[in-house]
Amino acid sequence: MKTIAKTLVAISILMISLQVIAANQVGTGQVHYKVQIHLPKGFPPNAGNIYVAMTDERGMLVAPVQAVHPGLSTYTFNEFGPKLGTRTASLIFDPLGTSTFSLYCAPVSQTGAFKNGITYPFDLFVILQTPVTGGE
Repeated sequence: MKTIAKTLVAISILMISLQVIAANQVGTGQVHYKVQIHLPKGFPPNAGNIYVAMTDERGMLVAPVQAVHPGLSTYTFNEFGPKLGTRTASLIFDPLGTSTFSLYCAPVSQTGAFKNGITYPFDLFVILQTPVTGGE
């Protein structure tokens, strides 16, 4: 049942991405977001399926999610603007559940007026966690 639920989440993310793909075209009438991912030392070079997402105050994607690639730490998103509200950058870790590592990254939000032609920076700090075992 968990596998089905995780697969449905991954499919939902991809479907929403397809709906907003046209809004991710670079242009003068757009707001730009730059997400910088800061990885810890010893981060696994091939850590699995990790995606960067930019959402609005309702949790809806403002641009398609992007897969995190080894060696690449900056990701850009664009949407037609200007916009008023909240934008949140976050990481989605292994939506299919095949990972053997434990990662955490707090989402980062900004609220206000987002103007066309301006790039708004977001910094995400990834933490490599020790797996918790049940037991006593």
